[in-house]
Amino acid sequence: MRDGGGALLATLYSQDSDGNVSGTGTFSGSSGSANITAYKGQTVQLSFEATGDYYGYSTKIDDVSVLDGGSTQYVSNGGFESDMTGWTTNVVNSSTNFTSGLRSLDGLSVHRSFYTVPDKLWGRWVDVYQNNTASPITVTINYYTNFGSDNYGIIYNTPGTSGKAITSWDGSAKDRDFGMVYGTANNVAYTSATALNTGDGSEDFNVSYHVTIPAGGQKSIVNFILMDGTDTGLAAVDTTAMATEIDTAAAAIVANFRSDSQYRDGMTQAQIDSIINF
Repeated sequence: MRDGGGALLATLYSQDSDGNVSGTGTFSGSSGSANITAYKGQTVQLSFEATGDYYGYSTKIDDVSVLDGGSTQYVSNGGFESDMTGWTTNVVNSSTNFTSGLRSLDGLSVHRSFYTVPDKLWGRWVDVYQNNTASPITVTINYYTNFGSDNYGIIYNTPGTSGKAITSWDGSAKDRDFGMVYGTANNVAYTSATALNTGDGSEDFNVSYHVTIPAGGQKSIVNFILMDGTDTGLAAVDTTAMATEIDTAAAAIVANFRSDSQYRDGMTQAQIDSIINF
């Protein structure tokens, strides 16, 4: 419950990801009520807000009603049958870019930034390796990723990317298609299942970069992860099927990373100037 200016007056109901419930209302299961008599005569707003998710479940609001003692209805379109008529959708006030604190690793200071936007198939992370010593540091940086396909993934080099991306779809038809764009690397290792439902592949993916970071300098490595809502394995008859939507998005990143600003949005100029793999 918020006042006319948007300031919080009371939390009528709240449930966190651990199932803990709080608020002034009485709720059971998916329905409940709260007494708002204390705000009689005021202009108030009912505000429904979701932060994050709850183990993949979505939040749904329906059958909203505000009644007085005479059963007069004060809510228009409480069932949302006419889309959002009578309601206001707030502008989301959240960041699309998050940066970790510094970590020390093999003489380097390392931090990671993660960036994504809601209408894209991809998320991007940038790792910055800073050498604060008086001498160059040469390291091999290894990235290990578990694709979660339970060894049934059909994995291949993404067409049109010159070995700078891979695509995978689930040969047991259980998981959505996905891909990873890693740019120019020194070593890439993966094992695809040889046929549908064989489970003789590996869900592990490894990529490594050999890097020399000058004294007082930094190097950055950029990676993209991609996922869509398609399960190619549902219709595939053999391993020649292609996850075309992921392939297209991954190839566009590889081809246009330097020319299309969307792939660099949220990065600092220092990060961009020190990229080694694009």
